[in-house]
Amino acid sequence: MEKKRYNARSKSVDHSVTINGLLTRRAVLFKETIGLHKRLREIKKDVAAIDRILEIFDYDGDADDLMPQRLHETIFRRGEVVRLVFKELRRAQNPLTTRQYYDGFFNAALY
Repeated sequence: MEKKRYNARSKSVDHSVTINGLLTRRAVLFKETIGLHKRLREIKKDVAAIDRILEIFDYDGDADDLMPQRLHETIFRRGEVVRLVFKELRRAQNPLTTRQYYDGFFNAALY
């Protein structure tokens, strides 16, 4: 059995236009990742060159100390914490201690 080719010009009900569009977009994104990897290598080389120049000028400090202390990492999406809090409050049949609330909240967040 011959495999169907996907062509944007075909007018059929087998979703070939959608599949062709998705494959095209995938190819574009993949090509973009290649460019991003190339740019990342360039940036790493530039940082290394700046570090060498700082050594030439007898910079005594640690350049990494000037970097941000931590990168912002999002744990919950927007509105997710509020949703989880209200879900846990609705689920509770009796007043909860902080510990009970905490356990229920994080169990709900993990599952």
